[in-house]
Amino acid sequence: MEPNSLKWVGSSCGLHGPYIFYKAFKFTGDGKARILALGDFFFVRCKPEDPICIAELQLLWEERTSKQLLSSSKLYFLPEDTPQGRSVAHGEVGMSDSLFISRNFTY
Repeated sequence: MEPNSLKWVGSSCGLHGPYIFYKAFKFTGDGKARILALGDFFFVRCKPEDPICIAELQLLWEERTSKQLLSSSKLYFLPEDTPQGRSVAHGEVGMSDSLFISRNFTY
């Protein structure tokens, strides 16, 4: 697999208008092939100057006419990385209080 290339994993799981939906894709990062599926969590930075956040993969689809591959993810930011910042109501999370649930964690 070539670097920076994406490939759907498995057959499509639905069709709606010009869109074909999928459950997972394979890509190469840091020299090794990886698979991300719906519901998986991963670290992402939207722009180089933005903070790193956690993303949850929600939807994968391809537009039939343009063959454009698309995805939708839910982003989770720390309160201090939002315009309002952390407030007293947010409390604090220590390492012993942290819990991450994922079927597939990608470094």
